[in-house]
Amino acid sequence: MTGPTLSKTAGGVPAAMGAQRRLPGAVELTRLKEKLQIAALRLAARILRLLGWEPVLSGLQTRIGHFCTEPDCYLKARLAAEKRVRALLIVDPKTVANPFLLECWSRRFTVLRSSALYRFIKRRREALPEYTIVDLKYDPYHAALEAYDGPPLLALSEEDRERGRAILRRMGLPENAWFVCVHCREAGFLPNLPYHAYRDADIGHCVPAMRAIVERGGFVFRMGDPSMRPLAPQEGVIDYAHHALRSPFMDIFLSSQCRFFLGSSSGLFCVAGVFGVPVGCVNMAPLESLPFFKGNLCIPKLLYSTREKRLLHFPEILGSSLGSTYHVEQFQQQGMEVLENEPADILDLAEELFELSSGTAQADPEAEALRGRFHALFRENHAGFKAGGRIGLRFLRKHAHLLEDRT
Repeated sequence: MTGPTLSKTAGGVPAAMGAQRRLPGAVELTRLKEKLQIAALRLAARILRLLGWEPVLSGLQTRIGHFCTEPDCYLKARLAAEKRVRALLIVDPKTVANPFLLECWSRRFTVLRSSALYRFIKRRREALPEYTIVDLKYDPYHAALEAYDGPPLLALSEEDRERGRAILRRMGLPENAWFVCVHCREAGFLPNLPYHAYRDADIGHCVPAMRAIVERGGFVFRMGDPSMRPLAPQEGVIDYAHHALRSPFMDIFLSSQCRFFLGSSSGLFCVAGVFGVPVGCVNMAPLESLPFFKGNLCIPKLLYSTREKRLLHFPEILGSSLGSTYHVEQFQQQGMEVLENEPADILDLAEELFELSSGTAQADPEAEALRGRFHALFRENHAGFKAGGRIGLRFLRKHAHLLEDRT
């Protein structure tokens, strides 16, 4: 039985195979389409720049800390350098960390909302150098904050404030009541990041500080999301994380209008910082981490060596990789327990923040000298080397022995 006959090309290759080689397949068509898209986007960006516009993207707009600080870094760096470039902020409206925060940034940027465009540029960032993608990197942001000499770039309008005050009344706050926000990182919001578990902490350790704020006549809003452990009812404390009136708008309103923000090693404190609200962070880790903003305070988690049965001293930590360790497994491999701040230390920082925010802080030259010794331990390779934040004075007085060099 004779099989089908194939016609031959001049080179002896079947004609059908030659046609397949000449016609682009699905992969080739996809690559060609992408090249054309990249060329078109590069041309569009060049035209925008010729017209005085700069296309900008937040590197990680899905996280509220990044979506505060990345646009803030871009604008403050440009303002400090007296570059009057008009900025076009490209965002994915479906995944942006907080819609109302985007509304606030739209008062500073011209905003282009396009999920497909944002994702394409992020995915092909190296092929699209004309688009400025601002990632949260410590040194550039510290430099921008240091160079910028002006008021906070974000502020709520009077309409925003009245809207927020109306919701506060619905929550039971009297007119003109002052309040403090307290936020303690837990694992539920980002369960896919277990290697950052060393940053989590127990909200129960903040209860004495909450009580002290209420005793001074204020209210406390426990910030967060419904994945967090509910708080036991306390007079003057609103468990906002589980409140029926919790919303993206109130996340920003509360964080930007509180007397001070008592946060943790989590991005929500950046909202308060960008709006110019005093911030104190407890349970900061790793040790090289300090708040970005000038005048903000923090107290770090301490490291306990299970092998040597003692606390590590600050020079030991910052003089080794432990000062810049960002994975829980790495602490465990080196036999280290990352210890949460004690309730008394958190209370001390809250008291210090209250004094600073009320203008009643007293000069303490001895504690300031200790603070100088602590910050002198930081080196250029540390994230907090140029940070504006400072360690709490009461915490440092209590743990002054940890400044001794054991090497």
